[in-house]
Parts: sequence; structure tokens; C-alpha cells
Amino acid sequence: MRSKIVWLSLLLAGLNVGCRKSQIEPPPKADVLFAFHFVGTERLSSETNATRWTAMAALPATRELEEQILWKLARAPHQLLQNRLVGDDNDYADVLRPLLRDLIRAESFAEMRAVSNGTPEFVLAVRLGDERAQAWKTNLAVVLSSWSSVKPRGILGKYFDGWELKKHHAPNSIKFVRARQWVVLGWGQDETPLLTKFLEQIREGGQPKLPDAQAWLEASVDWPRLQPLLPTSLPAGLPQMHLTLTGLEEDLRTKMELVFPKPIDWSPEPWRIPTNTIREPLISFTAGQGIAPFLSRQPVFQDLKIEPVPNQFYLWALGDIPFQTFLAVPSQDTTNLLKHLEPQLTERFKTNLQKRSLGEIRWSTNMGALAWQGLPFIVPFIQPVVETNGEFLFAGLFPNGPAAKPPPPELLAQFSGRTNLVYYDWEITQARLTQWRNLSQLFRIIANRPQIDSDAPVWKWFDVVVTNLGNTATEITVTGPAQMSLARKSPVGLTAFELVALANWLESPNFPLGGYSLPKRPDSQRTVPAPTASDAETGRQH
Repeated sequence: MRSKIVWLSLLLAGLNVGCRKSQIEPPPKADVLFAFHFVGTERLSSETNATRWTAMAALPATRELEEQILWKLARAPHQLLQNRLVGDDNDYADVLRPLLRDLIRAESFAEMRAVSNGTPEFVLAVRLGDERAQAWKTNLAVVLSSWSSVKPRGILGKYFDGWELKKHHAPNSIKFVRARQWVVLGWGQDETPLLTKFLEQIREGGQPKLPDAQAWLEASVDWPRLQPLLPTSLPAGLPQMHLTLTGLEEDLRTKMELVFPKPIDWSPEPWRIPTNTIREPLISFTAGQGIAPFLSRQPVFQDLKIEPVPNQFYLWALGDIPFQTFLAVPSQDTTNLLKHLEPQLTERFKTNLQKRSLGEIRWSTNMGALAWQGLPFIVPFIQPVVETNGEFLFAGLFPNGPAAKPPPPELLAQFSGRTNLVYYDWEITQARLTQWRNLSQLFRIIANRPQIDSDAPVWKWFDVVVTNLGNTATEITVTGPAQMSLARKSPVGLTAFELVALANWLESPNFPLGGYSLPKRPDSQRTVPAPTASDAETGRQH
């Protein structure tokens, strides 16, 4: 389903681009901005490596979640284009939704190309039977003609038939074609050479392209060139990406190649692991390095004047208490650094915390830490830690447990000593998913945002699949001056954090065009539970 969200954004981008001045000389230069292939869930149901996916797809909770997503996606084109529509203002979600369901179940290809002297051309091809192909032909004609007040005219070729809609604004040509087992939808300015190429390949080889035989999903995106065409803003500096998802022994294997516009500002350094602070029972562990250049550009670090800027980080979670998530970064002179940070953090947040009755940030003698006290359930803190390999700033949401069993050497051996490793992450996804879900809801309370309803389809889906999730391992390595590679083995393709972030996005009112947050709760309805006596006592004891 995530893949369909991606191509929908690209579809909308293609419809939303404006006119561009064309030239006759030199000849147009076409470049691929986006290419996509998905085998479809119908084929996955027969894959021997997809039995986990097939079982999850058959769950009632999965079907309920799918229906919610389809309805929201079906409304998105109208939400994006409503200010440009010259005809009917109907969103036609009930007409578009069955077509989106076909995109999940059937094999599909998509491609967008930029032309140096024209509007980008986009083509989508879907393998469908005659009945569904006729539904696409009829439904798309109804929607587009109603929105544009232009009626499509029939087109007929030796190996295909369909219709074309010609309008005044770019892209001014939208074509629908039925060719063999495929329906092909494309648009461009005047001519549509990419659509013609797809049709020729279908005629000669039976399909638009020759895909990776092993990949369930394959996608390439040129983010630097594509970003200006999208209806939503994205972070600057995104690289070109090539993604493949394959199934192997009940798990998903994710591979992603990243090519950045400029050489990567990164050089390896020895890992400084706070082994005495990290302890069992671990349910997740993350290590990363090379973050100093990024952090030094952030206004908050510039304002706080933290020196030296951290270049490594270690993030882990314990399974004893839901809120035991911790972060450690190598640092220097940590005690004086915290004394430097205390008045700045206190002054920065004092007014807002008092206004919303969210406690206060102050030095806690009992904890030996700079702590945010007065929140429900958690006591965020930062404290200095001295280990044999240096000093660390140690932070968490809940006090650490007593020193016990150290982290397993097998875990640390996965990344220790590797000179090209940028990022390593391991988790027990089912345990971590429950933690991130609870933290997400708690952060919504603190941020004065309403909770995601407990009956939301995405929460129901989490409830039934969580026990079927195993371990997820991710690593990112530097493979060239401007290149990185990501490799992941996982049960569902996403980490627990990514699943909860997706849930927040799905429940946002303007999904898929909006952000992650729900509307702000009116002050009169704000309810932040005060910490109980036992909560406060727990914080003091540690």
C-alpha cells in the first residue's frame, strides 16, 4: 500500500505541472524521473516466499485498513486539483476507488520522463482482464471529462483502441489505451512518445518492460529533479534512489541505492560504544555516525552552542518498562556542558511549559541529571556518564534500570570495526511496535494533539499482526564518494517507528497530501493528566 501512495503523488504531480515553452531545436532530451514496477498482490498470493503476506492480507483488519486507505486516496485527486477544475465539482471517489484497488492487486508499471523542451510525460500500465479494463475505460472517461468539461474522442490503432482527451492546459493530451492484456494511461504535451514506446513493447514482448524477475517491487526516483513537480514539500538534498523489495524465507529483503547530488561529507571514525550503560533486556539497538555536519547546520544546535557537535549516537530500548528508550552521544566535559545547557533550555521552554502546565526543566539532585519533571508517565532527562572509552551525554524518557547483563557481543560485532558503516539498527519489531505506539499517543497528549482513536483501522491492524512480527535489521554503508547503500531484512518492510509514523500519517485529516499531525485540540478541551504519586516517587527513587 505504501508503494501506491508514492505513485499517486507522482500521478498528481504530472497533472499539476504548468505549461512550458517548447522548442524545435535541439531535439528533446528525455530523462527518467520516476520508474516503478509492482507484481501485484494476486501474484504474491501464489509466491512460496509470501505466505506471511498472504495470511496477513486475508485478515479482516487488513481489509478494513485497505478500504480506509483506498477511500482517502480516491479523494486526493480532487483535493489537489479542485482549484483548477472547470467542470463538475464531484470528487468521484466512489468511481476511482475500484481502480485503486486494481492497482494493489494487479501487476503495474509506471514511468515519468522529463523532456528538456516540454512538459514531463507520465505513463501507467496495468495488467487487467476485459471486465476491469472496460471499467477503467469508462470510469476514467467520466471523471476526466466531468472535471475538464472536455469530452474524449475515440482512437483506434492496429493493436489497440481507446480514447484521447485534448485540453488547453499542460499536459494537454491524456490518452487511455487497451493493448492486449494491458490498460495504458498516459499524458504529455501534444505528443506522447513514452506511451507509444510502452505500446510497442507490449506488442513485441507482451509487457511494457522486462522487470527484475525476483523483485516484488522495484522503483527508481530522481528526487532532485522530481521534487519541484510534487504538490508537497520534501527535505532538501534528497538523492536519486533505486529500490527493490524481494521475498526470502518469509521475510522481506529491502535494497536501496542512494546517489547524492554532491560528495558525502563523511569520514569513518572508531566506534565509541557506551557498553557499561547499555544493558539487557534489549529489544532494539541503533548506532550511527557522521551526523556532525548535519547537526551543525540545525538552528537549535547553533543557538545552544554545543561544542563539540556530536558525531555518533547510540539509541536503544529495554523491554522491562514501555518508556525505557535511551540515547547516548560521545562528548567532552559533560558536567560543565550540562551546566551550560540548563539555563538555556529552562529559559527557552519556561513560558510555554508554564502556560500549558507541563512541568519544568531543572537540575535533579536525586537523579544527577537535567530533568523535565511534571509530565505524565515519563521523566525525560540528560546526565553525564563517564566510561572507559570516554564521556557521554546520556538521555532517556524514563530512568535506567540497575546494572545487569551487558549487551551481547554478537550484537556489537555486527558493526564494530566496520569502516564503511554509517548506520546499523536491530529490533524485535513486535515489542518495539507496542512501545512506539504508546509513546506516540503520549507525545500527542504533551503536544496538545488529540489521540488516534483506539478503534482506528490502523490500530486494529497493529493489534492482529503484532504477534506475527519478528526481528528487523537495517544497515547503511558508504559505497562511493557520493553513494550509499541500504540493506534491510524485515517481516513487513518497515521498522516499528516507521509503522507508527505511517499510522500517524494515515490518520491525518488531509492524507495523503497533509502532514503527520492531527488538528490542534482547543485549549478548552486539553487534558494533560497530572503525574500520580507513584510516578513522582518513581522519578525520585532513581
